[in-house]
Amino acid sequence: MLYCLTVIGEALAAVSDETYLRLASVPPGLPKAQRNLIVHEYWRIDPEVIWVTVQQQLPALILDVCAVLDE
Repeated sequence: MLYCLTVIGEALAAVSDETYLRLASVPPGLPKAQRNLIVHEYWRIDPEVIWVTVQQQLPALILDVCAVLDE
């Protein structure tokens, strides 16, 4: 699960600013910050935060990405 969040953080850091703004569910900079925490400061990871990310934020991100791809 942590690896997947790392990949998502990397991918979101690579999209254009214009596209990033169209992903309403993604707070600016948060995926990259979470990716950095997972990769570089893994001892500070809060399992509850990870669980909320997976359960609540990822489904919203999926919907946003699908909407952007359908445009």
